[in-house]
Amino acid sequence: MSQKVPEGWRETRLGPLTSKVGSGVTPRGGQEAYHKQGIPLIRSQNVLWGTLRLDDVVFIDKEQHERMSNTTVVPGDVLLNITGASIGRSCLVRHEVTEANVNQHVCIIRSSDELNASFLNQFLLSKLGQAQIDQLQAGGNRQGLNFQQIRSFILNLPPLSEQRRIAEILTSVDEAIAATQAVIDQTRTVKQGVMNHLLTKGIGHSRFKQTEIGEIPENWEVRKIDEIGSVRSGRQRSPHFLDGTPRPYLRVANVFDGYIDVSDVNTMNFTDDEFDRFRLVHGDILLNEGQSIELVGRNAIYIGNPPECCFQNTLILFRAGCDVIPAFAFTVMQHLFIQGRFMEIATRTTSVAHLGTKRFGSLLVPLPPLEEQAKIAEIHDEIIDALATAEKKLAVLIRAKKAVMSDLLTGRVRVAA
Repeated sequence: MSQKVPEGWRETRLGPLTSKVGSGVTPRGGQEAYHKQGIPLIRSQNVLWGTLRLDDVVFIDKEQHERMSNTTVVPGDVLLNITGASIGRSCLVRHEVTEANVNQHVCIIRSSDELNASFLNQFLLSKLGQAQIDQLQAGGNRQGLNFQQIRSFILNLPPLSEQRRIAEILTSVDEAIAATQAVIDQTRTVKQGVMNHLLTKGIGHSRFKQTEIGEIPENWEVRKIDEIGSVRSGRQRSPHFLDGTPRPYLRVANVFDGYIDVSDVNTMNFTDDEFDRFRLVHGDILLNEGQSIELVGRNAIYIGNPPECCFQNTLILFRAGCDVIPAFAFTVMQHLFIQGRFMEIATRTTSVAHLGTKRFGSLLVPLPPLEEQAKIAEIHDEIIDALATAEKKLAVLIRAKKAVMSDLLTGRVRVAA
């Protein structure tokens, strides 16, 4: 390795520090060998970045398990994805698994007494480990890792007591990240339930009516989206547009679920007439027009940042009319996205789905009186704020983890054993 070996550490290869390096095989019978219960079979999709996902495992029977006895996983094993797009993802098997097998896409790395398994997992997830995995992939094609390559990994190894302490510190940060992610996931679930109730039952109603979109309060209306506001496409990006003044514009890469990312805003020329036509105003809602099917219609509300900004034709704009509060319209768009309504109406090509202004504008939505719109939007805003706070905390923890990991795994910062 190129970096200096810290005092008391030693540079070594992974092979001598392991008692087992090997992967599984495909069960006999292929997909037909899978059952609804039995012995869990861990596949590459179960090995995430530092996490073993167990809610999506398949199962094999006892006979298959006994045939695959060399691929049995035990607590303390490190699992590493060795094929496909997920090469390099690793996780530590804890006591959540007492009996399981892996298939041919997952490698079991079992540490010897000299190597702490949690320390090994943190190393594999670090820039140091990932850089070696990248270097071993010919031409960056990430074609697959073999066992000889895995054994050849080089690491600077602290004494075992220091390995344990480093692993404890990094694991504690991982636990904080996991807890914050759980809060985000729970808040999103709450948001979905609350919005579904508010946009079908409203606030304080006792009388309802059946409509084309289901049961809604008696005094609500059902309207098409293009009847309650304007729907339009943005400006096409082309090198032929030379006239005008460079101005910022938003594109798909800026519009996320519930927020606009302004860290990478491009510019292109707009004449004064074009600027008037494509200029965003506070309260405009932007939706992804062309995206992967699960992301088509992803949307956010524009609140003036960046100022004097336009939008590209990869986005659809909705501007609320006089009967709609923009924040309520945003609540509705968020709900439609979560419910999968935009996916349902999108057209699909090989790799991209398109929402389409006409299909989008023809969607039917509930329309409460303005006073009730404001109350519903206020509740939605509170949930959005809670999500934003948790997501900011998560981003801080992830940045902190990267910095601490770099310091501890290189020995720049030493810890007492």
